[in-house]
Amino acid sequence: MRLKEALPGCKEAIGSNFGTLFKEQRAEIEEMVKRDKGWVGKSLENYLGLPPSSKLLDFEDGELKTTKYKEPSIAITKINSTETRRDDGTWTIDPYISNASFVDSPVHRKTERIILMKYYCEPDKERTWEKWRFEELWNLDASCGAKLFKKLEADYQFITKVMTRWLESSDDNMLRTIPNSRSSDYEEKEYGKHSIIQIRTKGKGKGQDTRMWSERLDRYVTGEREDGTPKAGYTFYFKSANLYRFLDEKCPELLIRSVNHEGY
Repeated sequence: MRLKEALPGCKEAIGSNFGTLFKEQRAEIEEMVKRDKGWVGKSLENYLGLPPSSKLLDFEDGELKTTKYKEPSIAITKINSTETRRDDGTWTIDPYISNASFVDSPVHRKTERIILMKYYCEPDKERTWEKWRFEELWNLDASCGAKLFKKLEADYQFITKVMTRWLESSDDNMLRTIPNSRSSDYEEKEYGKHSIIQIRTKGKGKGQDTRMWSERLDRYVTGEREDGTPKAGYTFYFKSANLYRFLDEKCPELLIRSVNHEGY
């Protein structure tokens, strides 16, 4: 399925309560909400008729993202993705520190085209998922030359520059959050105020992650816990507040449909 085939269904979903929208999936959802944080996205995929897939992208030509109002971040892709897997099954950081190209990166492939659906859930704990509803539909275009592409490319190049400088400055330095608002580096601290992407930890947890190696540095660049298990892996994220500010100011035309939740 291509994005343009899914857009009509996404438009129809805006403003509808989940209880109405997903009424045919009620039993499955009741089970998923107990154990699966991604149940909203999976339910929307089922609603659209998008088959489950292990491919890099949800659609043939892009991604589907669902996010809650005021969610601080939106995951893009893990650093230890297919592109960074070595023949021996371990992972390498080198594609991100060796003259890293944004166009050739999994970050670009995962952000080039995105249908972004924002949903609102009433803060009253007595309300159920059936009362939640999608309220914004964005058709994000970050293809080469687009305003969003240029911003993502600049942020990516800044992150990989800082990453390289940090890892090369000491053998004791491990991969860390970039940009970091608490960094002692003034340039990084200031850039982070308007960067729309960031890398920070996200992994399977409980020792199920794999450490990342660098051939260039000849060492591991992610650490271990005291029990010898790998620490959590790293993921590229959208910083939601900065992303929406950029879209509102620079790309308002990418907002396809919205309703507000006043009086909801």
